[in-house]
Amino acid sequence: MQALAEKQNLRTVKSPLNYIGGKSKLLNQLLPLFPKEISTFVDLFAGGCNVGVNVKAERIICNDNLKFLIEMYQAFQENNLDEILQHIENQINMFELSLINEEGYKKIRQHYNQYKNPLDLFVLIAYSFNHQIRFNNSHEFNNPFGRERSSFNDTMQANLIRLIYI
Repeated sequence: MQALAEKQNLRTVKSPLNYIGGKSKLLNQLLPLFPKEISTFVDLFAGGCNVGVNVKAERIICNDNLKFLIEMYQAFQENNLDEILQHIENQINMFELSLINEEGYKKIRQHYNQYKNPLDLFVLIAYSFNHQIRFNNSHEFNNPFGRERSSFNDTMQANLIRLIYI
């Protein structure tokens, strides 16, 4: 009984991404099944990185077939939190992103598809429909605008901060 209670009370880091097939709701069931000591953990289909960032291991390798997603996670590692948050704020202001500005969203989507800045991908995801990630066969981000649904909100920011600080 106590073991079940411990499993249900695990404190986990939730990804700031709403990744289809994400494992955040399953972590309290999955993590207790892993060995106590792991030297190298490979998260083969990292997606939102919910599993990889919560595993206790000496070395964690996150892989995904979306190279743009991995590049975004690398940018999170290579930049300090203040730089990342400043970049997000600058892009929100530059493109006048809001819950209702679809034109601003389309402009940053076009900007991202042209220059592929990994931190711009995160900003784009913040304003996309349900914060989801979708690329077409030409590797262009093509998720629609999340009108009156999606923005870089306090919860997403808190999850991003926790992700960066792990």
